[in-house]
Amino acid sequence: ALVSTQSTGKTLEVEKFIANLDQELELVLVMEYFDLSLVLLARQFCWTFEDIAYLKSLESASKPHVSEETKAMIFDFQKIDAAIYDYYNKTFWNKISKEEGIFEDLEKFQRYNEATKDKCVSQKKVGNFQFTMQYELTEFGKNDFQCLAMTSRVLPFVHLLEKRNQGIHSDGPHQSGMLTLDDVYKNRDTS
Repeated sequence: ALVSTQSTGKTLEVEKFIANLDQELELVLVMEYFDLSLVLLARQFCWTFEDIAYLKSLESASKPHVSEETKAMIFDFQKIDAAIYDYYNKTFWNKISKEEGIFEDLEKFQRYNEATKDKCVSQKKVGNFQFTMQYELTEFGKNDFQCLAMTSRVLPFVHLLEKRNQGIHSDGPHQSGMLTLDDVYKNRDTS
């Protein structure tokens, strides 16, 4: 059974919910296997490593320890979530087993991602936002769109793109309507 609850009706409800969800979702990424999930995603969408390269944007400066007892309590309260996770974890590994050469691609991607980080980032430091890590860009990174995109928070970056599309510069109308890398660097929110 997916979930051991006191009521068989609840188990059937959870199974029905997962079956319906499975009709909607073609691929679910698994956080514990994030890089492998990204490589699988890239393969399915015919993307390059550049398309999936990333920096951890909300990495905590300190990792709290969670005891086994606390994990068990969380699992007990989250039985339905656990059932969904277990189902999609199995589905994920089933897809992985059918992907020839995916672990070689994983190694290549991890080397690419590390090299991208090295060319973009000069140092990490604790930022102001919930004590998460913040990246200091290299001189190259300050002038490279991918580096800037990887170190910007989503909403400020979206707002910058919207301004570019409207032809509006933060100091008034921009003559070409294009946002420069300098605009992105100055206006990015990394806190």
